[in-house]
Amino acid sequence: MEGVFELRIKHHESSFEMKKLEKRIIDYIDGGLPKTEIGYIFECNSLNSNEMDNGIKRLGECMGHHIGNLELCLGKPWNEVNVLNNLLGGIKVENLDLRMDNISTTFVNQLISMTKTQQIDEIHLDVRGGDESIDTVDMLVELSKHVLRMIVTPWSQYFFDVIDREWGPIVLKMFSNKLDTLKICLCNEPPISKYSADFLREQLPLMGKKIWYLSSCKENYVNALDYTSHDHWVRALGRTLLIRHLSRRDEGR
Repeated sequence: MEGVFELRIKHHESSFEMKKLEKRIIDYIDGGLPKTEIGYIFECNSLNSNEMDNGIKRLGECMGHHIGNLELCLGKPWNEVNVLNNLLGGIKVENLDLRMDNISTTFVNQLISMTKTQQIDEIHLDVRGGDESIDTVDMLVELSKHVLRMIVTPWSQYFFDVIDREWGPIVLKMFSNKLDTLKICLCNEPPISKYSADFLREQLPLMGKKIWYLSSCKENYVNALDYTSHDHWVRALGRTLLIRHLSRRDEGR
């Protein structure tokens, strides 16, 4: 399949003002099993917004109709062009990994619109900052209506810099939607207070879903907890809270 993609890219090469197309072999472990995937690093010359739109459309036409894992590392100029619709319109993406220094309101609207119309199973958010006008709580809750799994990377503190918010009820609301998997482990100040952690370990096993949840907490659990509640394994150790349905106990993220 990668050979077809490369041939399509070469056919449209002049449309991209392409500087570099580099194939990368990615080896990783999934569920204890070694796997290998083919990745591409694509770099184009500096373009104006119309050229960027057209180039992204051509790139999307080269990608086929189904993508397993797609990692998008987007610089600031891509925030204001219709990159998601132009690149991924009509393509099923199982796992979407977004890496951005700054996210704009325009891009958030694109992302939410795309999750409504296209099936995306899992989304990884690695976002370092963004527009002050973005309601990050509303964004996360809205995404939880349309994706099964959400991973918030350790550097995405931006989403949780909300004053005087208890995240327990917000996380519960997210799980009341389509979402069944959530990981929030931040490098700096974790958003989950002791109150929210205790609230979640009581409430999540009662939802009637096969939950997978992992987060870092603001405070240490001095006395470790390790027990089963309503077919969910609950473990609180140090600053880590883990809640997993027993059928998903060995599932890694």
